[in-house]
Amino acid sequence: MTGPKILIACVDTDLRNGCFDGAGAIGLRADAVGDQKGLKKRLSKDSYDLVILQGDLQADDLGEAKLLELEEGADISNIGERIKSLIEVPEFDPESVEDLPPASPLPWKKNMPTKKKAKTKDEHSGD
Repeated sequence: MTGPKILIACVDTDLRNGCFDGAGAIGLRADAVGDQKGLKKRLSKDSYDLVILQGDLQADDLGEAKLLELEEGADISNIGERIKSLIEVPEFDPESVEDLPPASPLPWKKNMPTKKKAKTKDEHSGD
């Protein structure tokens, strides 16, 4: 994902996830937070082109970022178009992500074979 970077700060989980998916669908890198502490931390660490804000969250200094405010239960079926109306989004070809390497196996997955420690000679004999 390239181009502009956005921050999605929504208290409502469904709204946050929907915005995150919508941003990804148009090829944008997005960070997402669900509370004031996370919002403050993200804004102090990174700069964004757009901040999507919902709930009672307050963003004091957005720098150069544009702001899109959403109400709880907002219709986000056209979130990609709303984002594009506020910031310049490069053309994204979903077919271009086919050549990504496979993800690494997750170590906590139960269906993954585990390495067993080899038993010493004493452990085999029970001595």
